[in-house]
Amino acid sequence: MDITLVPPSEVWRVWPNVFGYIQKSVNASGKRESMDVILEELLNSASTLWIALDDDLVIKSGATLKKVLYPEGVVCMRVCHIGGENGFSWFKPMYKVFNNYAKDNKCDHIEAECVPRVAKCIPRWGPLMSEYKIEELSRLYRVPVNENGV
Repeated sequence: MDITLVPPSEVWRVWPNVFGYIQKSVNASGKRESMDVILEELLNSASTLWIALDDDLVIKSGATLKKVLYPEGVVCMRVCHIGGENGFSWFKPMYKVFNNYAKDNKCDHIEAECVPRVAKCIPRWGPLMSEYKIEELSRLYRVPVNENGV
């Protein structure tokens, strides 16, 4: 499984292949964002689009990430939306790449809000810094960036 960052100039090319995955994530989060806003952020480099490709170069997952600086000085790499084919075979490889990307961007944590069925896939390779309820069906997970890789 290959995980790759999609350059803003190429987002239009892969957007139809990840739209459904991202849309499911948006729906699960209570539609706080629209697909138009997400696409605009990707095209303007306010967030990044990542894809997981299988050996046949078929897109199995899509995710959007954004670097967030909190007032307390904490820097997080936020996984805003993530989705993919059932089985989640793409999740662990994506997490490893996101960990390295967060480390390269001097982030303290990786943060993701997700429904419980996706949360089961969140790797437990390091202790969770915090876990608290955001709304009934989703939780925010904050995992420290692993200096040694995953």
